[in-house]
Amino acid sequence: MAINGTLAGDTGIYPQIDVQYKWKICNFDDLPDNNYSLKLLSGDKSSSFRVWANKTVDHFTETLSSDITLEPYNSGSGSDENCVSLTRNDTIDTEIGNWYTSTKFEGHPYNGEERVEGDPYCYAYAFNPIKLSYGPCTMSVSTK
Repeated sequence: MAINGTLAGDTGIYPQIDVQYKWKICNFDDLPDNNYSLKLLSGDKSSSFRVWANKTVDHFTETLSSDITLEPYNSGSGSDENCVSLTRNDTIDTEIGNWYTSTKFEGHPYNGEERVEGDPYCYAYAFNPIKLSYGPCTMSVSTK
């Protein structure tokens, strides 16, 4: 990343950049005869969206409510109504070159009652590293 032609690393001045994070969790249980609703768990097993840089920089963690029940997603409907999604606009410090994002889902098939130990359990986790690159670049903006 260059500022006025000088590499940011050579100046010790790193810009703040605006970013947008988007996540979506859906219940894709579309097997015949299954059609399970999924209830999110709470406490240590809460579902969440997270962005962090290292052990000391936890940018944010958005924990999802255990009141959420995901109905089976109907991919033919084109509707996301049976999904939980998050869009967050934020600013990050480019002095930190490595960032990480994750989405965690923990739940159970829901039959109208709370889950008891031994009942079926669903878990999914996605992790993505984000690496900022520093180097000379040219940027232009057009108002046309």
